[in-house]
Amino acid sequence: MNTTPNPEAAGLDGERLVRIDEHFRTSFVEPGKIAGHQIAVGHRGHLAFRSTVGTMDLETRTPLDDQTIWRLYSMSKPITGVALLSLLERAKVKLSDPIHRFLPE
Repeated sequence: MNTTPNPEAAGLDGERLVRIDEHFRTSFVEPGKIAGHQIAVGHRGHLAFRSTVGTMDLETRTPLDDQTIWRLYSMSKPITGVALLSLLERAKVKLSDPIHRFLPE
């Protein structure tokens, strides 16, 4: 994947992608709900948008950069949710399926 954002090559509208950044900045970073964020949007092997805004720490005000290392906690539920949504999208599972179909014990 190319690391230089090119929304047109990805088939996306660059002006609309900028709205994602504006929303996170005004709704979360500026009010102090989160210290900062990094956003990357890719589509069909092309990087369409990338943004880094805010600080690593609200107390030290150290700015975020593209090399910032993030700690992720308790990611099992989001990963399981994405896996389930992928299976639903492919019609491999239905929400009405009984759980014993997948976990017989």
